Amino acid sequence: MSNRTIILKVVMLGAAGVGKTALTMRFTSGSFEDEYDPTVEDSYRKEIEFEGHSLSLDLLDTAGQEEFSAMRDAWIRDSDGYVIACDLTNKETYKELSDIIERVQEVRSNSGEPGSEKIPIVIAANKCDLTDHREITRETLKTLCDKHDIPFFETSAKTNENVSEAYERLLSLCLSNQAAPETKSGCCTIL
Repeated sequence: MSNRTIILKVVMLGAAGVGKTALTMRFTSGSFEDEYDPTVEDSYRKEIEFEGHSLSLDLLDTAGQEEFSAMRDAWIRDSDGYVIACDLTNKETYKELSDIIERVQEVRSNSGEPGSEKIPIVIAANKCDLTDHREITRETLKTLCDKHDIPFFETSAKTNENVSEAYERLLSLCLSNQAAPETKSGCCTIL
């Protein structure tokens, strides 16, 4: 185990109301709240041991409202990895997934970083516990994620289904980039 701490900046993106805050809270504190106020920008920190590394995670929970889309590029530029959420009970949120994925890829490619890097992105298709209200099929998600070579997890912040698994997969992708410094400088900060 390394005695150095690796700092990873992770940003949560997605449409309004998909459960970004609920997923972030579930991962960072293990709690779930039914009620929430719309987020503009909230930061969370979590210290964990993962794959033999001490990690300090800076998690940014972002606004999904359209009026904050101008801030999105800054959030993307300043992050090492991305959890992009949709709501399995709302097909409109699925339509935004591809746009957000492409925006992340565009901003990262315009930031002067080498193109050989695989951008660490994971899709969290939230609210899988609401099976009777589902509007997005697993096959539809798989087609989109296969097209972009991005892993996806059907999650439930309420029941804690696949929440840790989604974040852990993202952390593995970030650490893979960190382990290959020739592909990107500054993916992670090591103290």
